[in-house]
Amino acid sequence: MACISHTSARLSDGEDMLARGVISRANRLARKFGVQQGQACIEAAHLLANAPPFAGNVPAGGEPQRHLLAELDGIKVWGLDSSVLMNASDAGQIIVTGSHGGLVGGAGEPARGIAIGAGIYHDAGICPDGSSTSRLPAFDKLGIPAVLVSAVSARISDARSCYEDGVISMVNDRAAGGGAGPGMTAREFVERAVS
Repeated sequence: MACISHTSARLSDGEDMLARGVISRANRLARKFGVQQGQACIEAAHLLANAPPFAGNVPAGGEPQRHLLAELDGIKVWGLDSSVLMNASDAGQIIVTGSHGGLVGGAGEPARGIAIGAGIYHDAGICPDGSSTSRLPAFDKLGIPAVLVSAVSARISDARSCYEDGVISMVNDRAAGGGAGPGMTAREFVERAVS
């Protein structure tokens, strides 16, 4: 496995990652085939094309999950490892998701059309074109406070990490109006969103 730095390519754009992406990390198996940090993604892809197909068993339990993180003044704080787990019952609740803060394909509803009370997403390292932060202005149009937690503070795709460890890197105007700002913890934002 090799990771691509999101500061080098647009999130959710495989062609851009292949063309402009730069490897930020590689595991032992990828390094065995010559993949290195700082290498162009296209070069790493050619090297990994020589790797044998995986023949083992995939471990169970790797699916994204929903977690009830807290309940404050009757408002539930749901942790969703992926925003695809959001459903109609989340309306009015606070959602902490491990998903990146970008609208997939640059368009669409920021919360799958559900009027959540507030949202916390992951900044995915902040892509150079802003594609990992595009939900923020979309939430502003709906009057919903939303923030992003920094990739250096919390694990992407891990709602619990975003809630427990997350430090805010960006906020939308609605969240800023409520006193949220960079450097605040995700937990502090949740407490402000409820009050």
